[in-house]
Amino acid sequence: MKDMERAITRDLVSHVLLFSDHLLKAINFAAELDCILSLAIVARQNNYVRPILSEESILDIQNGRHVLQEMTVDTFIPNDTKIHHDERIIIITGPNYSGKSIYIKQVSNDFREDSLWHV
Repeated sequence: MKDMERAITRDLVSHVLLFSDHLLKAINFAAELDCILSLAIVARQNNYVRPILSEESILDIQNGRHVLQEMTVDTFIPNDTKIHHDERIIIITGPNYSGKSIYIKQVSNDFREDSLWHV
């Protein structure tokens, strides 16, 4: 009986392996689709917007939010950022724990290549 089970299992595995390339493609497609759908759901739930890209050297963020910070605090104040081509330096000042680092991270997240949605 054990020999028969092993033979059936071996045959099944060999048949499945014949289609391993197709199965891997299907699995990868399903994983990618799952990621995209999850991002779409989160984007809709949190009112994320797609960036408007232009040829101009301008960064204009209105009501920008830091995703992780917003999830972990009771209140979060959105920030605007405007950087034009003729401005090369922006100085950020404020007391300790006033949000300077969060603001810088928030703006830098908008520059990441893998950011699908901006907040």
